[in-house]
Amino acid sequence: MVEKALAGAEFLVVQDLFLTDTAQKAHAVLPVAPSFEKVGTYTSAERLVQRLKPLGHDTACKNDMEIFVALAAVMGKPSLTYGGPEQVMAEIAKLVDVYKGISYERLAQGPIPWPCVDAEDPGKAVLYEGGFPKGKAQLAPAAALAGPSTNGEFPFALVPSILKFHSGSFSSWSPSLCEVCPDGTAEMSRKDLKALGLSEGAKIKITATNGASFQVAVKRSRRAPEGVVLVPQHFPALK
Repeated sequence: MVEKALAGAEFLVVQDLFLTDTAQKAHAVLPVAPSFEKVGTYTSAERLVQRLKPLGHDTACKNDMEIFVALAAVMGKPSLTYGGPEQVMAEIAKLVDVYKGISYERLAQGPIPWPCVDAEDPGKAVLYEGGFPKGKAQLAPAAALAGPSTNGEFPFALVPSILKFHSGSFSSWSPSLCEVCPDGTAEMSRKDLKALGLSEGAKIKITATNGASFQVAVKRSRRAPEGVVLVPQHFPALK
């Protein structure tokens, strides 16, 4: 579905560090500097806002801000300019309440967790420690997914997964990960493999209810429940 949508784009521009599968479909690729080659800020999954410092001074690529400003000028907005990451951080603090107390200068002393509401606030170590702003969360049950076909034509459920933090997309550029898992495999329980008469490494064909299919080697896995096939998300060969 994604490939079809990208192929139908009149003009596809991809900004990336590597020539990924997506970048190879683009009409134009904008090479961007990696985080170790640029300055700015980074907010981690644990809410820590940190400053980035480049390891060196020479880079063959532009940073994100330079690319956005250049694109804005080409698209008729030459007034969209920034003097540097300090100005970007100041605008974020002005517009986003939970960043109001965070400044580029304060970040020079170390990371600050959001929410940080003013210049004296050290940031909240625990999010919503006093409770949710709108009270307790209202949980609603999700609709049940359709189970395996009762006629035996589709007896397994396919679940996208990740192999050792290796989904097959950006991680495929890591030599160490590819040494451990060079190709995507379908993981199945020992009981299911025995019932199908399969051994590890055997090639199987997986067909979905919409008719799409692909071939992949099978692997015995303790994390695959019975009746479930685990397949990594983005390995190019699994199409």
